[in-house]
Amino acid sequence: MTERILATICLVSLFMKFLHLPGSGILLTLSTMSLAVYYAFYGYTVFHKLKFKDLFSNEAKEQFTATEVFISKGSGMVMSIALVSILFKFQQWPGGKIMMVVGMVGCIALAVYSFIRKSKEEGSLYRNLMIRGVVLGAFCLILFSIPHSIWLNWRHPDNPDYIEAELEYMADPENEELREKRNEELDKMYNE
Repeated sequence: MTERILATICLVSLFMKFLHLPGSGILLTLSTMSLAVYYAFYGYTVFHKLKFKDLFSNEAKEQFTATEVFISKGSGMVMSIALVSILFKFQQWPGGKIMMVVGMVGCIALAVYSFIRKSKEEGSLYRNLMIRGVVLGAFCLILFSIPHSIWLNWRHPDNPDYIEAELEYMADPENEELREKRNEELDKMYNE
């Protein structure tokens, strides 16, 4: 239930971000990071469909193999990385591209592994992991394939001078004059 609530808030905040509504960046950051932390630390319970109180019981621990526990905890970390990379992409923070690659490759590998294991074994663990891996991996792949110029035009539709300066700087990042021009346009944009 918690996962669905957090995922719904993430989707609503993404929609708000597309509409350039105030507060969408904060809501997106809080909801995405909450879901990422939830997957990282409680992914084991989510993927095995355990209740929180069963997390610490010996009976629950004994019904799963060490491989299943390792896979579910590792999957939680991979999905956390994918979610954080989505956040970085939408907020245009540095480091998002490499995180996106790691999260995307991890989610796709998780989906393929889960598909292979699901065909050999019965149980909901691998089906749950496969569905989540496919959804997050596909979303990361779509976001990764969108060029930076499109993101700039979407994010700053009223600032064509900044977009032009940013694209020129991206083409030649070693050029100090282009960097200064970009920074001037950025200052103009935020100080108006």
